[in-house]
Amino acid sequence: MTYHETLMALLDATRHTTIFGMFGYNDTDPDDYIGFRRECRWSDLKDPVIGGTTFMLCADAYDTEKDYKIKSVEQLYATPNKDVRIDLRAVSFHPSYVTIRLGSYTVYQMMKYSAKGGNDWDFCVRLDIERNE
Repeated sequence: MTYHETLMALLDATRHTTIFGMFGYNDTDPDDYIGFRRECRWSDLKDPVIGGTTFMLCADAYDTEKDYKIKSVEQLYATPNKDVRIDLRAVSFHPSYVTIRLGSYTVYQMMKYSAKGGNDWDFCVRLDIERNE
């Protein structure tokens, strides 16, 4: 596949998609402890594979009403869907490291998942999202 064909297939595969916000960490900002992934322990969903290349979906979330980056799972779950903007990207590690920004997305459904036998903080948020055109 050409780069253009790969990019178009990746954009098509992620027009409507699902990601999970979960406890994570950020070395540069210790107060930022949320990570976003599609493929995780709460889900059987897999990252998209385009032309034999796997693209890990990851993201950042922003509260558009209060104009700040969402930094925790609790904060994400407490924010109304209409006020959440997701900036989605796809990262490939093979054959070389590439990050492709897929655009901003609107949340049309948000659900809380708890890990079996987990602690109160051991939960994630499932986000069904759609790309803003």
